[in-house]
Amino acid sequence: MSVEEFGSDIKDIQIQFNKDGSYIHFGEGEEIGNGTWEFTADENSIIQDKGSEDEYVFDINKLTSSELYFETEEVISDELTDIVEYRFNR
Repeated sequence: MSVEEFGSDIKDIQIQFNKDGSYIHFGEGEEIGNGTWEFTADENSIIQDKGSEDEYVFDINKLTSSELYFETEEVISDELTDIVEYRFNR
């Protein structure tokens, strides 16, 4: 998927996960969203905004002190969903 199709410059997105279970999304240096997060019991996934209509589950592919790779199912259109992997580096 291209940056144009995504609708924003994905390279400028940052997520700050705080130890207190809160998170903040940043885009182009400005806050664009926030909420709560937690690991699943097996710590193989992250749940954002559990129990809300904005709930997302991200399956962790890699987690180190400097890298977080996760994937989730994204709705591309009314008829199409796809698995998208996000890669964040510190």
